[in-house]
Amino acid sequence: MSYQFFESTRAVVGAGCITRLFMDLQRLQLDPLFLVSKSFSESIAGKLLVDKIRIAGYPVLQNITSDPKTDEVDMVALQAENIGASALVAIGGGSVLDAAKAASVVVNNVQTVDEYFLREVPILERQVKLFLVPTTAGTGAEVSRGAILTHSSKKLKKGLRSDELVADYAYIDPELMVSLGKEATMICGFDVFSHALESYISKKSNWISEQKSLEIISIVVGTLPLLLDDLENVVLRERLAYASYEAGKNLLNCSTCLPHRMQYTLGALYGGAHAAGVGAFYPAWLKHCYPYAKEKMNLVAELMFDAMEQPVCTKIDLAVEMFMEKIGFQYTLSSFGVEGVAECEEMAAQLSGGMENDPSWYEDMDVSSLYVESL
Repeated sequence: MSYQFFESTRAVVGAGCITRLFMDLQRLQLDPLFLVSKSFSESIAGKLLVDKIRIAGYPVLQNITSDPKTDEVDMVALQAENIGASALVAIGGGSVLDAAKAASVVVNNVQTVDEYFLREVPILERQVKLFLVPTTAGTGAEVSRGAILTHSSKKLKKGLRSDELVADYAYIDPELMVSLGKEATMICGFDVFSHALESYISKKSNWISEQKSLEIISIVVGTLPLLLDDLENVVLRERLAYASYEAGKNLLNCSTCLPHRMQYTLGALYGGAHAAGVGAFYPAWLKHCYPYAKEKMNLVAELMFDAMEQPVCTKIDLAVEMFMEKIGFQYTLSSFGVEGVAECEEMAAQLSGGMENDPSWYEDMDVSSLYVESL
């Protein structure tokens, strides 16, 4: 049996590696447009980096929201065309990176983001270089092939997916992550865990991705609780950043399962942090999915208990519950303002795309019950 594991982004990982970005832009003789998240640009590291960008003479946009909208993507693409940019450079969390990825296939192309998003026409070949710099360790967006957007006028959130969205270069510098607060670090760290677990049991997984998933889970469960007590520890930040990067490559190859698809409908209607919404579904989803992925989930549970230095057990629901408690993860759907069954049924009715990756998914499945159990 043969396996395919796709990797194409040239990535640099390590403290201080952001300096390589400017060297590469000069070496390649590119004229970039920078996108920098507002929250990062307000941090000490962000202010210093924005100053460096401006001293180098590069234009900067700093108004991308935390949940990128399609009209923001159009704005970025138009700005890039107006200045004749030959590259997009995004610095920030997954939202800014996703906005840049989506804009990169609109710049100098005949298709609009609406045509990609609503009509689902084939994504055209990218006409500009794409450089991504994550300032959180969570989404893995710097190496994945997706861009999650919310339509500006319709209550619709989903992902664009194409090899054309895979970045040319990525720079994973843990020194850019030390300003991230405790709650954001916790939520982003759980995001890494969810990517590793879901790509592990995904129907698209293979031997290569599975080994990576197990390594990532062990790193996150062992590292995140320590990091939450020592937020400026660059060594711990680098471990989590590495795990996020590797999980992003698994997303590129294996995608995710039901909790991520369910969060898209939650996020479109109620907003909130993506990974917080994903985790809100975990207790109900794990209970539902366990019979369909028993062997793998037993192994993950053993690995988690070992990483938490607890007696080994094969109860995945208990392992995840203990991990959530350890990191202070307390989100339910009620945390986002979801009040009852009617709202849950509304979200379930909008669910679309990628459910077949989940080993527990079957046609005519009553997903609304998972929403209700997650209140």
